[in-house]
Amino acid sequence: MDAFYNLCNPAQVFASAAVIFVIIRMFFLKNVLPPLSTAMKLSVLAVLLILIIGYTTIVNYSCDSTENQIAWLLVIIPLIIIAIRLNNR
Repeated sequence: MDAFYNLCNPAQVFASAAVIFVIIRMFFLKNVLPPLSTAMKLSVLAVLLILIIGYTTIVNYSCDSTENQIAWLLVIIPLIIIAIRLNNR
């Protein structure tokens, strides 16, 4: 848990929003997803978590190397894309 608190604010916001999105997608949008086996669901979950960790690392690095404006931009763009995709379904 200390690793989460060591992240900059934009990275914390992105990580939290991404995890919430994964939970919503896995539990509440079952009808949208095609039926998958349990092994396939776990594989998808593992890949999503790896991508979240990787992108959070990129956002955190951009916080450290530049001003927070670029990091906030990196956070807002995926969240807007997710919102658009959810509204189109």
